[in-house]
Amino acid sequence: MYKKIILFFACCFSIGMTMAQKKGQPLLFDVNAFNENAATARWLYTYDKVAWWTTDSIVNQPKELLDGLGKEWFCYQDSQKTWHAVYGNYEFGSYRQVLHFLVDTDAHISSTLARVDTNISYPFSRAINTAYREAWPIIDSAGLRFNHYVRFLGSDSIEVFLFPAFQPDNFAVFGGEFVYTLDRTGSKVLEDRSYFQGTFRGFKTDTPRNIVLDYTEREEPTLGGIFFLWYYKKYFTQIYLKNKRYSHTLYKNEKGQYSWLHLANPKEKTPKKK
Repeated sequence: MYKKIILFFACCFSIGMTMAQKKGQPLLFDVNAFNENAATARWLYTYDKVAWWTTDSIVNQPKELLDGLGKEWFCYQDSQKTWHAVYGNYEFGSYRQVLHFLVDTDAHISSTLARVDTNISYPFSRAINTAYREAWPIIDSAGLRFNHYVRFLGSDSIEVFLFPAFQPDNFAVFGGEFVYTLDRTGSKVLEDRSYFQGTFRGFKTDTPRNIVLDYTEREEPTLGGIFFLWYYKKYFTQIYLKNKRYSHTLYKNEKGQYSWLHLANPKEKTPKKK
């Protein structure tokens, strides 16, 4: 069905792991980087929810408005903690805003005619276009749907994230992510932190079970891998993000709160010489 996706139908995985951090034993990966990526994953998840909620509000809009929508939609949170979801299209160096929704702290959605500041809409929409252009050779050949996320990084740059979306046939896909830092105009890529395993893989979400994301070629987990765990945590019994030395997973306590566990992978036994 897809050109570069391997689908896993296994009901469960049996993996042996031990707790990584015994008394006096340090974790042999960058914990600070992991925690930073985990915080970004939570932000991405909230951004995604705002996009889904407001997309539902688009369905009933007049056809003439829907015809004016391009791929350059984006969300952002203002100083009052209100989320904005903006839909329109970017062409000829400018952004044409078509729809604008507000989502308050109680998740109440309302529509507004207010125009978004062009200091936001122009660079964001331009950055989205720039990011897709950079990633397009892989995205185009994959035949998958992708979601994008954009935000300001300080006062002089923009971050854009492109991750495989939840596919229409209920597949959760991993194996590739595109992360760019761009200049403040959204025109120039300053840093490329993308990662692609060479093929996309996925799991059907219809049956709760244990699954493993195999990233054993890497010492450190990727942002996309961490985001996959956070996004799909309710679809599977347990998800393990397996790197070279550690496997990372989420633990849910009796209050429904999640915390991260870092588990040392068992050492491979060296065959005895005959």
